[in-house]
Amino acid sequence: MAFKFDIETFVFVDFEASSLDAESWPIEVGLAWIAEGRVHSWSSLIRPQNDWKWSAWSEESAKIHGITRSELDTAPPAGDIAREYIQRVDHIGKKAVSDAPEWDHAWAQKLLEAANGYGRQLLNFDHLVRSACRGNVEAINHTFAHLEATPIPHRAEPDAERMATAVLQGMRVANAD
Repeated sequence: MAFKFDIETFVFVDFEASSLDAESWPIEVGLAWIAEGRVHSWSSLIRPQNDWKWSAWSEESAKIHGITRSELDTAPPAGDIAREYIQRVDHIGKKAVSDAPEWDHAWAQKLLEAANGYGRQLLNFDHLVRSACRGNVEAINHTFAHLEATPIPHRAEPDAERMATAVLQGMRVANAD
């Protein structure tokens, strides 16, 4: 029996954060998934919990992602976004994938704690690419070339879409063989 790879069981996850400090916290989450050959997505800003330390806010990080502290004041509460994340990822059985799994897992965990939840480990994007492209070197290279050619927006939703789109492009090359 041949191995059946189903890209629709995965969701691409990206977070923007207050900084890269050990005490940093998520300020935006973005998800992207592939269904019926198309990329779909969702995102939200995250209002910080009262116990998240403002000392972990970095103006340098804010210059990169462009999200201001004042925007977070009117964002949905972290607990609400955590429940939405759980619904969109864990409850429907999606496997979460990240291009920075160590960082994104830490921020996902911090977010999910706001709803007394916990997250599963995030899968590594590079490993998913190999499986999605069925080990086809041309398709794998095409995926990473597409990713390299696409600017990094440094916003959670378009960053997640960028990963999903690159994988979809690589799968099309793999399936053309």
